[in-house]
Formats: sequence, C-alpha cells, structure tokens
Amino acid sequence: MEQFSLYHRVRPAQGPGPGPALILLHGFGSNETDLLALSGSMDPGLLVVSVRAPFVQAPGYMWYDFAEGMGLGGSGIERSLNLLRAFLSEVVRAYDIDPGRVYTGGFSQGAAMAGTLGLLEADRVAGSLMVSGYLPPGIEERYRPPAAAGHPFFQAHGTQDMVVPLAAAHRTRDFLRQTPVELTYREYPIGHEVSPDELADIAGWLGRTVMPATDDQQSGARG
Repeated sequence: MEQFSLYHRVRPAQGPGPGPALILLHGFGSNETDLLALSGSMDPGLLVVSVRAPFVQAPGYMWYDFAEGMGLGGSGIERSLNLLRAFLSEVVRAYDIDPGRVYTGGFSQGAAMAGTLGLLEADRVAGSLMVSGYLPPGIEERYRPPAAAGHPFFQAHGTQDMVVPLAAAHRTRDFLRQTPVELTYREYPIGHEVSPDELADIAGWLGRTVMPATDDQQSGARG
C-alpha cells in the first residue's frame, strides 16, 4: 500500500483511465476540504486530489509562514516543495493517472506553490492554475521556463484583493508573459475569493486544455 508524504482527499474520475489529474493546494489557514468543494464544477473525467499543507496554522494549515517573506528563502517553503515533489510521484503510482497529464492548482498561498511547481518540475507538471496568488520573487534563476514551453497556465485575480495585492499578480503575469508557457490571465471585480464567473472560466479552461485526450488515447478509442 502506497505511503503518502502529505494527507489528501480524492474526488475519483469517472470513465476509463489513465486520465488527467489536478492537484489542488489550499490557502493559508485552510485545509484540504476547502478547494475540494469546488470540484463539483469540474469535468467528471478529471481526477481531483486536494492536499493538506504540512504546517499547522489554526484553525487550518499553511505551506509556509509569511514571516519568511514572499521569497523562497525560508526552510518551511522548501520543506513543502520537497514534500510536494515526493507526493507527485506517489499519486501517479497510487491512482489511475496519466503521468504526462498531472496539473497543479491552488488558491493564494497554494497558488504560489502550484505555479512554482509548474516552473520547477515542468517534466512532471503539465500546467498550473493560480487563483489569487503569485510567483514568489527572487528565484527566477531557479525556474525552468524552457522545459515548460507550451504548458497551459491560468492566472486569475480579484481587482479588489486586499490580501494579495493586484500589483503582485501583475508582476507574476508580466513574468509569465516573458516565458514560453501558454498563459491565460483574467481579472474579476472581487476581493480575495473565488466568484461564480471565475469558477466558470476555470472550468472552461480545464475543459479546453486539460481534458482533451492525447493522440494515443484517441487511437486506442478508435481501435
């Protein structure tokens, strides 16, 4: 039986596998049930894995302490990244997942982790979804944009966000636009939250970029 580096909950995919998977990473002080509640709006053929961060931040959990700043210099965020690297391998072994169709997604602090994984682990992460988050600054030299060429990234932010300033989202947007990833950027007249319009756009993006079958799967279906 597979041993996992991080506690998580799964919404199984409907239909034959192996198929795509979305690894969801919650925000500061939340837990794995938060984003899992949004999976009902997503394609039923998508396997959704919602992960609990490793550090306690009552009443929930966190990926790193904000006292470490917005960069990656602190030990907490490095430990979380290492745990997530191990977790990516574990879920592919444990569940009926196409290893070439694993995506990361997150909200706020979880979005920072999801986007960072998309650029550090591009050989194992096929794309990233970032909601109300940012790419931690100061580590651009560690990212591997060429390896993520053509990978879909969806970044969304509220224009009234008082937790993660819109300027931080714009810095991330401008950085991603200079890379070879396929960036979709959206803004909404909301605060630090997820709106119905935003959720609908996310579901549409997932349907267009994540759910289409590969050529091999289509050939198998015809055969």
